[in-house]
Amino acid sequence: MTAALIIGVLGAIVLSVLALLALRTARGRALARMWSKACYRVIVGKPVTIDPVRGWKGTAHGDRAELRVMHVGDCSLRAMETSHDFYAPVGYPKVIAERLLDQRLGMEFGHYFTIIYEDFPEIERLKKVTKLSDVPNLILVHTGATYQRRVILKSTERINQVRLEVGRRLGRRIFTAHRLFVRPFVRRCGRHWTPYEGTAKLDSFIDQLQKEWPKATVAVVAPFPLDWAYPTSADIHAKVIAEARELAERRGLPFFEFDHVLTAHDLYCANGYNLNARGSKIVGDVLANWILDTLVEADSAPAPAHADDAHWRRHSTWQSGVRSTS
Repeated sequence: MTAALIIGVLGAIVLSVLALLALRTARGRALARMWSKACYRVIVGKPVTIDPVRGWKGTAHGDRAELRVMHVGDCSLRAMETSHDFYAPVGYPKVIAERLLDQRLGMEFGHYFTIIYEDFPEIERLKKVTKLSDVPNLILVHTGATYQRRVILKSTERINQVRLEVGRRLGRRIFTAHRLFVRPFVRRCGRHWTPYEGTAKLDSFIDQLQKEWPKATVAVVAPFPLDWAYPTSADIHAKVIAEARELAERRGLPFFEFDHVLTAHDLYCANGYNLNARGSKIVGDVLANWILDTLVEADSAPAPAHADDAHWRRHSTWQSGVRSTS
């Protein structure tokens, strides 16, 4: 046993020396990069390249859509079962669309990704990315959760890739890893990389939305409640929500908070913020009920016998002056 251990150590030393010598040449460095990438893929598995959110445009399009929804926000619209995942499936917007489809109302959907108020797009950029077939009826602004986020390393493309793929590889074991290692380490060594500077940018963006689409209903969705939080995160999170609520009330906009319904631990993924499919179902049902009860005045007459079931021509009237809150 001792001889085998000595041989193994000597072999590792020899391989390390050879690797260092190889790195002195361009060919050696290229081989080292290729080898490291291959080892990384063996550990974390194949990459996911298809984004369900990018490809999902709702349940109807063009003239077949009774409702056109524009979503401007972060990854809160995804349903994440284990770890944070940029390629997780559509969450609460799909629940809304399915509920409306039960009432024979088709919904077209367009999403623009932004995580902080300072990154809101210009209107022309927003139109280009969301690609709605016509003027939106409802615009959901749902962002701001990242201000409370406490991390060790600042988010970059590569850092996010490693976090995503390692978390995906761990599966449900990520909950244990978060509880035993990630949270204690981040609590001690982490920091808030994105300072919160108030709602001025949000206010200005809503001005642009209402100027461009005066008949659309703009609704503000608060960041979801936290299942667990670092001490410094909780205060920031509460301030973001309080100031967004104040802005919505001042402007007479619908404002949605979900702290009264998102109360169970099993509604969240490991990071304590993003919702899984069960949590997304709750949020989607709340918003769908509001849309059906407040925004849509459905025609009580049954659909004509000759109506095409592929798009269900049920008429609806949009009330642009809605000023309700959740």
